Amino acid sequence: MIINIQTTNNCNYTCGMCPFHGGGYNGDYFGERVEWKKEMTLQQIEEILKKSQQQGVENIDFTPNGEFFTYKQWREVLSLVQKYKMKAQLTTNAGLLNEQDIKDAVDLGISHIAVSIDSVNYDVYRIVRKPASKQAFENAIYAPILFKQYGDTRSVRGGGEFI
Repeated sequence: MIINIQTTNNCNYTCGMCPFHGGGYNGDYFGERVEWKKEMTLQQIEEILKKSQQQGVENIDFTPNGEFFTYKQWREVLSLVQKYKMKAQLTTNAGLLNEQDIKDAVDLGISHIAVSIDSVNYDVYRIVRKPASKQAFENAIYAPILFKQYGDTRSVRGGGEFI
């Protein structure tokens, strides 16, 4: 069993294809629903994880309407997932992730990650991802390689299989 937890609906981009943050849709999703623009507290997240574990949930998906890595306490969230002996998975645009962030995420038990990359050409990428810096583009391009590298290292250390 898997559940989805939306820790934040913040995002580092305003991509046109996104109904929540993009410019290609009529209206301003969160601007018209200011009360919905919130983040969960660590206490709320832990309560959900505790109750979920009691009900037999084994996997937590952090792939909602925002970018998980904009949540300032994401390391603490992943630590809580480990505390409750669950697996964490998510989809990320990876624009915010440097090598140390990726190593930390793997060490904190990310079991499955999907990186959303719209192009391997920076000029195309920055048309889709707004605003995309060259560094954010490079972060995203190298993220799958680094997740694989550190995931393989974790497997050797006995931390389990990295997908």
